[in-house]
Amino acid sequence: MVTKEQESNSSLKFLQPELGFFQKKVQVGRGSTAEEFLVSQLVRKDSILAHFPNYAAMSKKGYLRAPMESGKNVVFDEQTHALVAAISGYPRIHVLNRDDLPDLLVIDLIPCIKISHNKMQASMVIHPALPKTDPLDGNDIKDLLAEAGIIYGVDHDALNQIQTALAGQPSDFDEILFAEGSFPGEGEDAKLEFELEIGPLAGHLLEDDTIDFRDRKVMVGVKEGQHVATKIPAVLGSLGHNVLGEEIPPKKGKDLKIKSIGDVRFSSRDSCVYAT
Repeated sequence: MVTKEQESNSSLKFLQPELGFFQKKVQVGRGSTAEEFLVSQLVRKDSILAHFPNYAAMSKKGYLRAPMESGKNVVFDEQTHALVAAISGYPRIHVLNRDDLPDLLVIDLIPCIKISHNKMQASMVIHPALPKTDPLDGNDIKDLLAEAGIIYGVDHDALNQIQTALAGQPSDFDEILFAEGSFPGEGEDAKLEFELEIGPLAGHLLEDDTIDFRDRKVMVGVKEGQHVATKIPAVLGSLGHNVLGEEIPPKKGKDLKIKSIGDVRFSSRDSCVYAT
């Protein structure tokens, strides 16, 4: 049974959007492993992906805009009623079938520069080349890096590899790592450095290769006011950076709390331990 709402929707006329990119089925692989994939051309940031250039004329004939929605890395421009690329990448089309409503067109975008979740790695995503499209050159690749904000840890040999791969009209999907950040260095823990030799030691090695176990230096005599030990403060590790150039705070070593008991005192002024 057809409802009144279905009858109403079926009588409406919808104008389909015009796409700002093209797609083509491309064979990937060889022999028995070959498969066909629908491949989209690479679009740059702010490119129009779908819009209605003839809407003004068609609306006079009773047409409505077909519904469409922005997916990941795509924005909807309400002023022009268009889907626009938020970054450079490869667009994908999804059509959602809806009961009692016209189909919904959704476009999302696969980034051509992939940045890891922790921002410590960046790679170039390469899709098979489409006919009649110009490959990216060195300046294009530099522009893409600037757009993505990649400024640290760039491997220029990897960029040359990317340019060579694109110039050769790639026939397969690929991903080439071209930038890596640096993790912060480990700090050093605070420590107490003795100014005299102190045990426990196994003993003193004699000239005849025997050991005098009496010389263990478990207890060492000191004079009043003698400098016994020095506290060496914890040291910061080296600063880290992610591929966006953002600083990653270094790790600091653990502090050492010194509590003097008995015939010693700790001077916070010079971080030294003295006999009393």
